[in-house]
Amino acid sequence: RYIEQGRFVSNTSWMLGQRIYSMILSLVVGAVSAQYLGTENYGVINYVASYISIITMLSGLGLDSVIIAEAINNKDREDAFFGTAICMRLVLAFVSFIAITVFALCFVKNRTLQVIFIILALGVLIQTYELLTFWFQLKLLMKYVAIANIAAITIMSVWKISLLIIGASVIS
Repeated sequence: RYIEQGRFVSNTSWMLGQRIYSMILSLVVGAVSAQYLGTENYGVINYVASYISIITMLSGLGLDSVIIAEAINNKDREDAFFGTAICMRLVLAFVSFIAITVFALCFVKNRTLQVIFIILALGVLIQTYELLTFWFQLKLLMKYVAIANIAAITIMSVWKISLLIIGASVIS
C-alpha cells in the first residue's frame, strides 16, 4: 500500500512540476513575443489561436473523463477504450483541420491570416496525443510524459525566441 502511495505522489509531483515549468516558460516566451511582435502581429496570432482553441475543445469530444472512468472500471478492456478513443479523435481532428482550412481559404481574405490559420490548425491533429497522456496517468508513469513535455516545451520556446531575435515574419 505504501509503495502504491509513493508511486502516486511521484506521479503527481512530475505532473505538477511539468505544469509549473510550462506556465513559467509560457509566461516568459509570451511576454518576449508580445514585446518583439508588437500589438498588431501578436494580436493576429492570438486572434487565430482563439478560433483554433474552440475547435480543439470540440474535437476532444468530451470523452476524456468517460474514457478514464471506463478504463478504471474495466481494466480488462482499457486498451479497447483508449484505441477507440484515439481513432475517434484522429478522425474528428482531421475533419476539424479540413474545416478550418476551408474556412480560412473561403472566408479569410488576408493571406497572412490564412497561413496562420492553417499552421495553427495542425495543432488540432497533434492534440490527439492527450489520450496517451491519460494512459500514462492511469499507469502512474507520468515521469516519462513530463520529461518529454519539458523537452518539447523548451525546444519550442528556444525556437520561438530565436525566430524573434532574427526578426522572422509573424508566419514563421
